[in-house]
Amino acid sequence: ANFAQPTFQTRMKSFPVDKVQIRRFGDIALIHAENAYELKDGRTGVSRYTDIWQKKDGRWQCILAHINVHKAPG
Repeated sequence: ANFAQPTFQTRMKSFPVDKVQIRRFGDIALIHAENAYELKDGRTGVSRYTDIWQKKDGRWQCILAHINVHKAPG
């Protein structure tokens, strides 16, 4: 699954996911990660995200996604 799809992704040169932590509590999973990205115009930044996934009817579904951009892309 692709856990992070920020709206500025189409302007990305690179978007590596790092420091992924997954904690599972039964049918709920919390996912935290960090992205040190580079935009196509050369600007860089760091974002962190938290997703909450729930297993429902045998499928994992993202029920909440939150992204913080620590160095804004402009």
